[in-house]
This record gives sequence, structure tokens and C-alpha cells, in this order.
Amino acid sequence: MDVYQAFSIAREWIDNTIEQPSVLGHSQTRWLMDDLGKLCVHETIRHGEGEGQLCARLVSAWDIVHSIWFALAPSYATSFRSDEEEQDRIDKARHVIWHRRDPLKAYREGYNSPSQTSFHPEDFAQTVADYLEQSWLRHPFIDWVIVDATVSRELCSYGEELKKHWLPGRRDFVGMHHRYFKAAGNLEVMSKFDWNEAFERWNAWFWCGLGLPVGAIWAAFHFNYSDLGWWIAGIYVTIVLLALTLGVVRLLGRVLRWARGKPDPRERPFELWTEMYEVWRRLEGPVINPQRVRDAMQATTERGAVWDSATWSVIDRVIGIDPAVWVPHPQGR
Repeated sequence: MDVYQAFSIAREWIDNTIEQPSVLGHSQTRWLMDDLGKLCVHETIRHGEGEGQLCARLVSAWDIVHSIWFALAPSYATSFRSDEEEQDRIDKARHVIWHRRDPLKAYREGYNSPSQTSFHPEDFAQTVADYLEQSWLRHPFIDWVIVDATVSRELCSYGEELKKHWLPGRRDFVGMHHRYFKAAGNLEVMSKFDWNEAFERWNAWFWCGLGLPVGAIWAAFHFNYSDLGWWIAGIYVTIVLLALTLGVVRLLGRVLRWARGKPDPRERPFELWTEMYEVWRRLEGPVINPQRVRDAMQATTERGAVWDSATWSVIDRVIGIDPAVWVPHPQGR
């Protein structure tokens, strides 16, 4: 089998496997498979193999592309709808392997934001492992999709954890921000001052923290249970003094940290998120410096960030090819 025959077989295989977009426009899927088809041809010719081995490589390449798409696609794109307008939307999505989403926008808008990135890391990790195992199949766009998607997911996931457990505000019985689910993680709604909610809180504090204990003490003395009254009063005063002491200690601690120029520990998780976001920013093309991306990853790791092992594997392989220039979209795509 010569090169011309191999390319003809690959072209026919791709034409039969990938549907053309129902509307005019660029298909990431088709463009990528065209490039991977060339790699399959070159690898087959290099080994002096025939049509069967070429088709097997094309199947392997398509499995990886489809698995990446399936893991990262919006949920509506992986189902069939009878509605014609909705089906057109699905058809378009099936030709987009990865659409970059801003984690900062997702952080602000909440877990229902279109900018959220969420997928099952275990399934995606297996796909990445299959891709990395075949060194001849390497493609800069797939490398970038893997790194960008995993970084985006980590930022989105960590951002939601921050709003659940670190954002200032009241806590529910499990220690989560009491507005998180009600606001669907929307930062503005969670942080907004609510007069009705404040009145309910102050009212509950008044009755539980003042009205009921003082009423119990008065009732004990009024009905001649002086010993009980003094016992309740002693416990109440002790609790109040302890609460005031803890409040003063916390306030003094913050003042001392401020005077010494030390950061507030409560701000550190948010500062880490901001530093992690710099990794995402450095992944913006069209030309990326992979060494600067890795340096930002390393700096955040030393501060406590945890990046997926696949991210390290891919970025190290990219740096091994060229530490300064990474063009994820060859041919201007």
C-alpha cells in the first residue's frame, strides 16, 4: 500500500464515520480527525503495514476523540431530542470538542452557570491514559484540551467549595453556608444583605439569648425557687462572659495580624483560588508558553493546590517538545 492509497482509505473512512455539520460552519471534530488521520497514515507507512492496521489506528484515534468529546460535552448534546430546533442545537454541539469556559464567571454565577466545567475525572483519566500511551498520536490541540479542561474543572470545583465553607455568613447544621443551595451558588445572592433574614436572626437571638434565660431566672425567683434562680443566673452569666471573651480574643487577634502585616487566614483559600486562576489565564492562546504554565502550577502546588496527574504529564510532554511555544490551534483553527 502506497501513501496515496493510504490517504484515500483514511479519507473515505473519516467521511463514512463523521457526519458533516447540518449547518455551514467549522467542525472541530472533522478538522481534528483529518489531522489525526494523517498521523495514522504516516505511522502505518512507517511500519510497512496494510489497510487493516490503518483502519485499526483510525478507530483508535476516533475512540479517543469521541471519548474526550463525550466527557466534556454539555449534557443536552449527549441525548436525542425529537424537537427539531433542539436537535439542531445538539448537532452543532457534536462538532465542538471543547468550548473554553471562564471559571471566574462560573464562580460568580454559581453551579448552574453555563461557564461551569464539570465531568467525571475517573472516566476522563482513562481516556487521557489511552491517548498518552500512543505517542505517535500526539496532537497539540488534544494536549491543550486535556490541560485546559482539567484546570477549568479544578477551579470550578474549588470555587464551589469556597462558597460552601469559607464565604462569610451563617452556617447550617453541617457547617455549610446557609444560602448556598438556595442561591444555587450565585455569589451575589449569597453575599447580599437581607433585612428580613437579619430581623429573623436578631429576633431569634433576642428570645434565645436574652428573653428565655432572663424569663427563666425571673420565674425561678418569683415562685420562690431562689436556689434554682441563682443556679440558672450563674450559668447564664458564665456563658455570656465566655462569649464576650472569645469575641474580644478574636478581635484582638485580627487587630494584631493587621498591625504585623500578616494575612487573615480566612482569606488564604480565596487568594489560592486567584493564583490558580492565573494558570487558566496562561492557557489562553493562540500562542502559549508551556513553561510559564507549569511554573504557575508549581507555585500554586506549593501553596496547597492539587492538580490532576494527567495535567502534569501532558504539560511536561509539551515542554519536552518546545518549552517556549505551544500552538494548540495549527492552521489558524
